[in-house]
Amino acid sequence: TTATAAATSTASAAADAAKSEDKVDLKMVGELVGFLSHDNWQVRQQAATMLSGLTVRHEQRVQLLQVGARLYRELVTLISDIYPSVARLALASLVNLMQEDEVCAALLRTDIVHRCMNGLREKDFPFKDLYVNVLVNLTRSEKGAMLVLQEGDSVQGLYVLRLMQYFVARPAELPHHDWVAIKNKHGGAGDADPMASIAYVLTNLTQREAGRTLMTDPSRKTLRAMVEHLDVLVSPVGAKIFAHADVRRVGVLQAVRNCAFTPGTQGEILSDDLSFFVPHVLLPLAAPGKYRDDELEEMLPAVRRAVEDSAKVREPNESIRRILVETIILLLKNKPSRLVLRDEMHIYPIMREYHMWERAAERTEIDDLIEEDLIPFLILDEGTEMEELEASKNDTSKSKSKSKSSGDDNKSNESKSDSQQQQQQQQQPKPKPSQKKPVDDGPMVIPTAESLSEASDPNFSRAELIHNKHEDDEEAMVDLNPLDDIDD
Repeated sequence: TTATAAATSTASAAADAAKSEDKVDLKMVGELVGFLSHDNWQVRQQAATMLSGLTVRHEQRVQLLQVGARLYRELVTLISDIYPSVARLALASLVNLMQEDEVCAALLRTDIVHRCMNGLREKDFPFKDLYVNVLVNLTRSEKGAMLVLQEGDSVQGLYVLRLMQYFVARPAELPHHDWVAIKNKHGGAGDADPMASIAYVLTNLTQREAGRTLMTDPSRKTLRAMVEHLDVLVSPVGAKIFAHADVRRVGVLQAVRNCAFTPGTQGEILSDDLSFFVPHVLLPLAAPGKYRDDELEEMLPAVRRAVEDSAKVREPNESIRRILVETIILLLKNKPSRLVLRDEMHIYPIMREYHMWERAAERTEIDDLIEEDLIPFLILDEGTEMEELEASKNDTSKSKSKSKSSGDDNKSNESKSDSQQQQQQQQQPKPKPSQKKPVDDGPMVIPTAESLSEASDPNFSRAELIHNKHEDDEEAMVDLNPLDDIDD
């Protein structure tokens, strides 16, 4: 009872500090952190509630950094709490704190990845989307991606296999699939598709060569699983099965686009049956147009049926179209895949008509991308002209990279993105393919949904990390319901 009263008093004082603009009382916070490991779960919950309130505003998060490793260690331990409402509060705090780069770096020195993966396996835990959000933020860094990939371990790739299993499973096939009702029961907003953000994890993992190799390893059939999942997402019932079908589709396509970055992993994308490339890369850009008879005769049957269907429309999502264009450009850069696309699949007429369609809509950025980086690979002869083209792309890419490295480094969200780009550039595998920005400076890091149009830069990093809930509403970020008074 005495401990409960002390926790309540300390938590109340911390709450007052959180609601004001005053400097955070770090001594008070230190006492609050001590209660995170209290034997009474209600004391832990009260302390975690008040700490979550201190993670909402940037000014207070910066001050919390002074508390240091003890705070992170206690919160990481608490995400495995047997009471879901307590674990949720710890996860909410960590997701918010991870907006600060120093926190992400410190968390990678804990066992947070192992705890998150174990949490995803727990049948009775209803807030699995928060575990996924933590993994998304961690895998933005090289070390975080290495830990999730388990590079160098005897079980390398096991975590990725599990993530893929969770990702492609339909909600009804997962334990406690009535996520909304169960989460509301434990005091949180419902999410009908809690595994959707695993798509972001896959994108971030394919920043690394080990991730791209793992995803395209024929024996693991990971790419095949993603292709089959895309088939479901674009089907008439896809949006009904998965509440965030667009998020899933964008993430998977970005991961595949990253795999196209490395010539050694392009073979699976252009597999013998072309089951991925044709339906998911080429057909979304195809539509009726002005095709000659000889062009129609050379097209693949599925493509010809599409362009002869008067009801066929192009992919309406501009962000997805851009990802598809970038994927094609990366494939065209490599001579073996270029010969397949140009001389066997005859994609030029499709891209020509698509280019005219984008130009007619005055979408200048993607118009320029197609004209400067895609079409030349389809119309120039192999030999001197192609060598000169590739040399010019190399020179352009190097100059872009150099100018990017000399940019400003302030702490705004936009400049955070720039500095993340520089960091990712330094981490890319060697030798690094080169072509004019924005296509080929390196694999893509997943951006926020609001910034998908900026994903033209393969090194683009999230302007903000994933927040707990609503990125435009700081108060909603922690998404806490008022707690009842602690029982004696």
